[in-house]
Amino acid sequence: MNFTSNLPERDRDRISKMLLTLFKHWKLSSEDRLGVLGCSKEFYEQLARFPEEVALFDNGDLFERADLLLVINKSLHRLFPQNRNLAYLWMTTPNQFFNGFTPISVVQERGIKGLYAVRDYLDRKLNE
Repeated sequence: MNFTSNLPERDRDRISKMLLTLFKHWKLSSEDRLGVLGCSKEFYEQLARFPEEVALFDNGDLFERADLLLVINKSLHRLFPQNRNLAYLWMTTPNQFFNGFTPISVVQERGIKGLYAVRDYLDRKLNE
C-alpha cells in the first residue's frame, strides 16, 4: 500500500485527535504510544503538545501506522459490539494466538509487520 502524508492539515489534525483518543481508551503508556507509532522519545514532546501544535502526521510511515491502528480499533468494535470495554482492553490483554503476548507488545516488537499481523488476525476473526 502506498500511504501519503499529503493530506490537508485539517484531515491530519482529525486523524491525530482520533489516535490520541484511542490511546487513552487503550490506556497506553507514553512508551507504548511511541512504540506502536515507531517514533523516538523526542517525538513524544510533540505528541504531548499536540492540542497546541499542528497535525502530527508528516510522513507516510507514521500515517500508515495511524491508519492501521484506527482500522484495528474499528475491527475490535465490530467483534465486540456489545462490550466497548472488551474492545478497548483487547490490545493490552495476552492473546494465545500471539503466544501469550499482548497485541501491543507484538506491534512494539515487530513494528509495522506487527500491526499488519494484528489487523490480519482480526480480519480472520471477523470472517469466521
